[in-house]
Amino acid sequence: MRGLAGRGVLISGGSSGIGLAAARRFLEERCRVFLCGLDPAEVDQAVSGLAEYGQVSGISCDVSREADVARLVASAEAALGRVDVLANNAGTSVRSAFLEIPPQEWDRIIAVNLRGMFLVAQAVGRRMAELGGLGIRVNALCPGYISTPLNAAIDGGQLAVM
Repeated sequence: MRGLAGRGVLISGGSSGIGLAAARRFLEERCRVFLCGLDPAEVDQAVSGLAEYGQVSGISCDVSREADVARLVASAEAALGRVDVLANNAGTSVRSAFLEIPPQEWDRIIAVNLRGMFLVAQAVGRRMAELGGLGIRVNALCPGYISTPLNAAIDGGQLAVM
């Protein structure tokens, strides 16, 4: 992540787990960070906990809702000046036996993990213009089961959260 000093970074799902760790790392590289998460108290806690590392702010929002995503990107641009880097990280999960997952829980997972990723990427991409011609690169990591607060809450405490 070298060479990013001064860049404006938007991190969806940045108030806990992988997103929170990424926010800290970007701040250590002297980036300016704007993050979001679903829980307002968690967002406030993340922002205050990261403040010692650099310029960070954020809002709560639901990435599965177009109006929230529009507010997210507008707020990020207002705070950062412009978004240079998107860490599109928001996600949710449930741990249930397949036959016991209610359709509304499945719908929520799809809304956040797929629709949310699409909405945020599209909204930020519109401000970056057509992507490839401007040298915009995509680095994608698709981790497996990671010890995060989200996973600890659904695994019955079997994973230790770092």
